[in-house]
Amino acid sequence: MELAVEAELSSKMGFLKASKQFNVPKSRQDWIKGFLTRHPSLSIRTPENTSGARAMGFNKVSVSKFNSLVNYVIDNHKQADNKIFYFDETGVSVNPKSQSKLIALKGKRQVGAITSAELGETVTAEVWMSASGLYIPPMLIFPRMKKKQEFELGLPPGGWCEVHPSVTKESPVLLIVDGHSTDIKNLKLLEIARENCVVLLCLPPHTSHRLQPLDVTFFKPLSLYYGKEVRRWLRSHPGKVVTLFQISTIFGTAFLHAATMLTAINGFRKTGIWPPDLNVVSDADFLPSATTDIQLENKNVPLKNLPMVTITI
Repeated sequence: MELAVEAELSSKMGFLKASKQFNVPKSRQDWIKGFLTRHPSLSIRTPENTSGARAMGFNKVSVSKFNSLVNYVIDNHKQADNKIFYFDETGVSVNPKSQSKLIALKGKRQVGAITSAELGETVTAEVWMSASGLYIPPMLIFPRMKKKQEFELGLPPGGWCEVHPSVTKESPVLLIVDGHSTDIKNLKLLEIARENCVVLLCLPPHTSHRLQPLDVTFFKPLSLYYGKEVRRWLRSHPGKVVTLFQISTIFGTAFLHAATMLTAINGFRKTGIWPPDLNVVSDADFLPSATTDIQLENKNVPLKNLPMVTITI
């Protein structure tokens, strides 16, 4: 029975076919089929891996405090969607993370696909997007000491950003970042943000899978488009492999396909950042952290005393 369910979850075959192959009794087949028929809201799904740290970190206390800070900044500075940004980085390799399915002869156990290298080098892509659907041109960081002109070929138009004239102390930009030490322990970054009227707001630890707009709606389609472009390049250049010199062109094409206005707007909406929505996360979503919750003393700091650069930990 367990082998049949695993085969169905891995999309190798349908449950009925798997039941026949693994000799699942007819009574069990009928019971599962009847159970799903009686409960149309249920289906057999493949769960996503969730680390213990994320299960414990995504709790009601930390999420509520983060939402309170977001609402305070938005209300206090009368923030508009075009002044709420999120920034994060992702790795881009010469090898795509996944391969598309192929049609092969039945019974053939090993089906291969050409890749550029066994492991491949990785380039860091930094992406910004706003709650209004605006994207700032991405920046690629190459693992090299010297810059080469070929690294810039094919990148999306643009490459730098300027402070908007309408940004003032009374109407700053809200920039949400993750809790990496390069963001929250970089004194020079905090000073630059303060001088340019930027409010930095840090996500609670281990909550990016639910509260990070780029993780929720953008990075997955970007990865799919990038893998598709890599496979297309390999097919159109037989005998050659993708190197660091082709990454900018391939990534630029994938970015233009993935960076839609609707994707950015949905990212902020699904995380409850904009428009502010405290009901996006239900009590059922906090159940994995219930076993490790402990009562904490209430030591709330008055929000009116928060500086221009705000960090939550």
